[in-house]
Amino acid sequence: MTQSPMEIARNALEVGRISRRQFAGSLAAMGAAGIGSLAIGAAPARASRLTPETLKGPYLDLTTPRDNMIAMARMQGDLDPDKTKYGWYAGVVMGVRDGEPVRDLFRFEGFSCARLEPLEDGTGYQKILREVGYYRDIKSGEIMEEWDNVYTGERVRVVPVANDPFNFKIQEFFPEPPSYGGLNTEKPPRVPLLLPWEPRGEVINLDSHIHLYYPSAMQPEEWPRESPGPFTRVTESFLYQISNADMQNEELTSLPSRGTWMRITP
Repeated sequence: MTQSPMEIARNALEVGRISRRQFAGSLAAMGAAGIGSLAIGAAPARASRLTPETLKGPYLDLTTPRDNMIAMARMQGDLDPDKTKYGWYAGVVMGVRDGEPVRDLFRFEGFSCARLEPLEDGTGYQKILREVGYYRDIKSGEIMEEWDNVYTGERVRVVPVANDPFNFKIQEFFPEPPSYGGLNTEKPPRVPLLLPWEPRGEVINLDSHIHLYYPSAMQPEEWPRESPGPFTRVTESFLYQISNADMQNEELTSLPSRGTWMRITP
């Protein structure tokens, strides 16, 4: 049965209302496919260029994996397991093909809700997230049910994003990259969680990248027109900005942040 955008949104927000026991019981049947808009899935390609002294504060020492874990957990959710953290994003989806300039195709806007569950062994937190995303007309901003494909001349049905839970553990090591429903099986070595923080006066920046290459869900033999090829190449880049005062405020169980997200995909 087809759901309206508002029905999808209401269903996604139920994660903020059900009990922890109910949600934990549902995970076994739901799996962890999909991609989260705030995922940090691989070790950064570079380290901070600043001296360790600039990363140490009265509450968190960001030169240690433990305090990076606490900072990341406060960014991704709320240390209070009874509270839900909501995120929002909006931007433009662009397209390009050989011999042509880049085109603005449509707008993309969505939101997420996340909670943190302390791990029983005390080594960190389990992040539990649901998210939805909607495609809007580039001029009117209306949520689209259909779209006139500027590349093929076809009118196509628009399907909003309703990701399965994107759940991962926040510990003193970098999380594993997204599995994309089991398509990405890469298992990189465990690396201590030392994020590339860049203090800039009253704010601290975090620049993070993830680069993935995994078998395509649509293989050329079955999807000769739609397939990007035997493998899919994806890059996601994030830039967060956080108040230094908030970072070192022990009373804040969740960190307000703002920033940018860029995804390059076939």
